[in-house]
Amino acid sequence: QITDFAAAPGTERQFSFSPDENRIAFTDKTDDRTDIWIMPANGGERRRLTDDKNEEFRPRWHADGRRILYGVERENDSQIGLAFTDGRAPVQVTRGDGDYNLLDVSADGTKIIYFSYEDVSD
Repeated sequence: QITDFAAAPGTERQFSFSPDENRIAFTDKTDDRTDIWIMPANGGERRRLTDDKNEEFRPRWHADGRRILYGVERENDSQIGLAFTDGRAPVQVTRGDGDYNLLDVSADGTKIIYFSYEDVSD
């Protein structure tokens, strides 16, 4: 067992192992906010990487082990964000109308794998 989270009805946690498998990134809901957190894979203190009123989901480690890409819901659209393990403020990677849904990051870190769609009607 890696984690010891208290049961929280309605809380869905999503996980991702760092490339060296020494840390995990995960989502957790605290104070009605779902943010990205990291902690050592062998247990220990957890640290919040994002603190955003918007829901964040699907964390994926970058190959360098220093960055985490994740999905974030902004104004009813899914966008892709980037969090840094060194304490820098997260940034939004994608912009625009429509949804950009993060699936993964390539093993060498050069590509973001995602799908997008946009509802259009006339």
